[in-house]
Amino acid sequence: MRILIEYDGSPIKLYLCQMPKQSTRHSYKSRRERNDAAGRRAKQILFFAILLGLILILRNWREHWAYLETYFNGL
Repeated sequence: MRILIEYDGSPIKLYLCQMPKQSTRHSYKSRRERNDAAGRRAKQILFFAILLGLILILRNWREHWAYLETYFNGL
């Protein structure tokens, strides 16, 4: 497709390639956006795993304390 445009009084010929129409059904994300989303998910998973671990430890804290007393009693 050939288009003639006037610019500063002199004609410039532009050869434009027709680009395919981007689908509107899918939202395409850049690499940075995908990495940000993956990082956010990883932080959330890590946070909830640590939270779950603390809850499990605090729930049975007497058993864990008894184990530590028994294990380190001879030292």
